[in-house]
Amino acid sequence: MDTSKDIDYHDSIASEYDNVVLEPRELATQSLFAPALRQLAKNAPFAQMLDIGCGTGHMVLRAGHLAHQITGIDHSPGMLQIAQQRAEAIGLGRAHFIERDVGSFLDQNPDFADLTTAVGVLHHLGAENLDRVLDSIFRTTRPGGWVLLAEPVADGPIEEPEAIQQWNQKSLAASRHYASSAPDPDEAPLPPALLRNAITGAGFVPVIERRRWEIYNHSASPGFIERLQIERLQRRHASTGFIYACLARKPSLA
Repeated sequence: MDTSKDIDYHDSIASEYDNVVLEPRELATQSLFAPALRQLAKNAPFAQMLDIGCGTGHMVLRAGHLAHQITGIDHSPGMLQIAQQRAEAIGLGRAHFIERDVGSFLDQNPDFADLTTAVGVLHHLGAENLDRVLDSIFRTTRPGGWVLLAEPVADGPIEEPEAIQQWNQKSLAASRHYASSAPDPDEAPLPPALLRNAITGAGFVPVIERRRWEIYNHSASPGFIERLQIERLQRRHASTGFIYACLARKPSLA
């Protein structure tokens, strides 16, 4: 699989990615992962966390405090540089970031981590590779370990509910754009049933599953009312969300 286009794209947007992509989605992302992070905290601390396709490190920042050692892998040096800076800024000096192809790292590191995260990376690898990649993640996760996944999913054209469309038109995301255009990488939402079947087919047992829409912040520091409005929109349309998240566990050895 030729990943050069994807690497070039993410290198070109690395310095702006958090401002354009992560910050406008922060409340929606917090809501998406809140139940999974509470469950993981009950089982912490973990010896080793592995973040696959770590990008600028937002999952390391969300869950890194639950692990003694943290490894993030990505094939974009530009993204990794930002991730290192972000981790150091909050005192996660134990986070170690590696420039590697996802497939080769997983194949060469069985039983590596007891907490594995892969957020927004599988849809870059193609639906035809899902079973193989999930099998590799299963081998890399230690028996009894956890995996937290989140991906855009759709069986066809994506149609946001009208209320969410109207909300997002006035959001931060509507006014924030990259300074220069770059060719989009080859990526597409995954069929939800295909993704879930790949997770269970690999041997993982789902514990928490969620669907959420990308409902963007209207302000950089949302107050109580804005948070409540976003959560109400999420709850009203929870079963049809564009983003699927799954916290699953690898069975322990008998």
